[in-house]
Formats: sequence, structure tokens, C-alpha cells
Amino acid sequence: MPEIYPEGVSKPVNFLTVEDAPSFYLRYSKPLMQLQTKISSSKVTLQSHPKLRGIWPPEPGGGYAPSLVIPLGGVDVLERVFYYAPVGHAKANVSLKTVYQGHYHTRDLLIDDAGFAERLASFLRDKVGRTIADLGTLEVDF
Repeated sequence: MPEIYPEGVSKPVNFLTVEDAPSFYLRYSKPLMQLQTKISSSKVTLQSHPKLRGIWPPEPGGGYAPSLVIPLGGVDVLERVFYYAPVGHAKANVSLKTVYQGHYHTRDLLIDDAGFAERLASFLRDKVGRTIADLGTLEVDF
């Protein structure tokens, strides 16, 4: 049987095979095993935390009678923690209800980062009964 070639071709056309293809076309990429390292955040005390810089310890507030002694130096004891989510352009508020010499006080932390404020409120809820000064020395990793 005679061989038939395309018009104008007098000899067989050699088509490229896998062996003829450049190696960069045939490279098989194996999925690389990625090294995933958990970067643990270093612990820092509350009073040194970058998001609490300049606002820890929060100033004691509330209504005062003329003879009431204000708790200076963080001697008041944490009794309850409230978290108020930001509304509109307001900051998140972590409000600490404290007691000193039988009188209640509030200490408010207005925080830009609402997620951080929520984590802080949860953390502090487990610390009821400790003084504000003591809380400032506790280490956190968030």
C-alpha cells in the first residue's frame, strides 16, 4: 500500500512524541510538604499589653460621697465583669465592678479592638476576687 502524505510533503512528517518534548513541559510537580510552624505569641502582663497601654489600670469611677475613700493603687477587689459591644463608632467597653471598704466602684476600659475586648472580659471573669493591682501582673497571650 502506497504511503500518502499531505500535499507538498514528499516524506513522512515526524510528529513530536513524549520523548521529543522539552523537559519543562513534562515536569511533574509533587505537592510540597509545607512546614507549618505555629508561632506562639509571647505572654505579656495586662499592664504591659500593647492594647491596654495607657489605660491600665482603669481609673476608679462611680458616685462618691464626701467621706468615701477612693481605691488608689488597685487595692479594690474585682467583683464582676461586663462587656458592652461597640455600637456605631463607639469603642467596646469592658467594665469592672469592684469593691473597696464596702463601697462599689466601676473601672471602664474603652478598647478599639472589639474581639480583644471580648477575650479580655472572658479572661477577667475567671479572676473575680483578685485585686486590680494583682490583675495587672497576670500574663496573657492574646
